Formats: sequence, C-alpha cells, structure tokens
Amino acid sequence: MELNSKHRNILSLCQEIERGKYNFEHPLQRPSGQWSSLQKSLLLDSILRNYSIDPITVITSIISSDTNEEESLNNAVIDGVQRMTLLFDFVKGGFRLSKKIDNRPFAIDGVEFLPSEVLWGKKYDELDELIKSKINTYEMSI
Repeated sequence: MELNSKHRNILSLCQEIERGKYNFEHPLQRPSGQWSSLQKSLLLDSILRNYSIDPITVITSIISSDTNEEESLNNAVIDGVQRMTLLFDFVKGGFRLSKKIDNRPFAIDGVEFLPSEVLWGKKYDELDELIKSKINTYEMSI
C-alpha cells in the first residue's frame, strides 16, 4: 500500500469536488448531510481560529483478493465526507452559519472579529473579504 499526503486549500478542494474528482459513496462512510447546523458552523469556526482539523482519507484503488489485480475506487473518501461536502456546500451558499457559535473574538492578520457581528446567520457570500480569504486558503490534509 502506498501512502501519500497532499494539501489542498479549501477553494481548490471545492473546485475538485465540483469537477467530480471524489467518490462520496464508499460503504464505510455515512452519506453527506449528517451534521447539524451548529456542527457545520463549528467546523468553519475551527478554520477561522486555526484549530487542527483531522486529515481526509481517500483511497484510489485496492488489490482484489479474488484476482490479485488492482481495482480502481475512483478516489473514494473513507474519512471526511461530512467535512468535504459541508465546506463545498457552504462556499456554494448552501447554508447560513449558526447563531450558537461561541462569541469569543478571533483574529485574522491582526484584525479582530466578533462572531456575533461577522458570522452569525451569514452565508459565505455575506462574509467579510478577509474572512472569506482565510476560509479559501485554509489547507486541508488529504
């Protein structure tokens, strides 16, 4: 088994998802859309606060036990379906951030923001440009 780690910023990851690069139908994963509004919002909050986020695991192929041949799995996501699909959904305007996010301030490039003023109830397109840039350039490990 070969193990490779790549980093993708969220904007690039969303573009790859839009092009159909990833297979979200692997039986080890729950279907997308399992997280509550607060859980989705907390992932974005974690990104804005530079918290560590677990890597996403993708399998490209396996060796068949029957034929001993390589079988393609078309970039099957076996850990991270919720994270990937909700980030894509958010960037595409699919949901508003929860008003239950902790209201402790966070900073980006020395500028302090209060979640109740800049995040609560907002969709991606309604965010301050500095906040959108932080989300877009955040690197995910795959």
